[in-house]
Amino acid sequence: MSHKNRVYEYLLEAILSNELLPGTPIIESEVSIKMNVSRTPVREALKELVANGLVSQYHSRGTFVSQITPYDVEEIFSLRIMLEIFALQSAGDKITEEELKEVETLFLALNSDSSKEEYHKADTSLHQLIMDKAGNRRLKQFLNTLGYQIERFRRVAAIEPTRLSKSKKEHLDIINSLKEQDLKACEDSLRSHLLNVKHSTLEAAKMISMRDTK
Repeated sequence: MSHKNRVYEYLLEAILSNELLPGTPIIESEVSIKMNVSRTPVREALKELVANGLVSQYHSRGTFVSQITPYDVEEIFSLRIMLEIFALQSAGDKITEEELKEVETLFLALNSDSSKEEYHKADTSLHQLIMDKAGNRRLKQFLNTLGYQIERFRRVAAIEPTRLSKSKKEHLDIINSLKEQDLKACEDSLRSHLLNVKHSTLEAAKMISMRDTK
């Protein structure tokens, strides 16, 4: 792994896990010493984090972990819903029955003892399948960028106890519509699911905003 990629992965995980909280300054020299690299790979890693919306750079103030407000969540999900529906329209007739069965098996295996990470793995598998089958490289890149920003909230969100089971049903509805080749029903199920995710994410964003203003 290159020095730049090593620094990027370190900072990415620190931001997503909220080890580096929103608004935290990132000092190039400190990262350079900690990672035992020159400043060049640190700058390159920060440039990529800026492109993914996780870091903000200000000419006169420095580099900081980006804040994400409830307004940002509204904006992010407006784009995500539009782009994922488009991806579904492009991918709908390209997803095979075998691929759907593999994803369905992950969701059917989920139960009350399953961890949030197991739910997340199943969730990611379906959305990733739709993106891959859409066959649009730039679309996939845009959605991945939004995904990095949403991931920060997923890790700290105090999800209501019934949310995971509801999410399982929502994904199975999407899968069943794809198996039946009912694109309209699938679009409706996907939109409804993403709106529910948006609501949960907004609640997490509001909690974080209130915490940061204390």
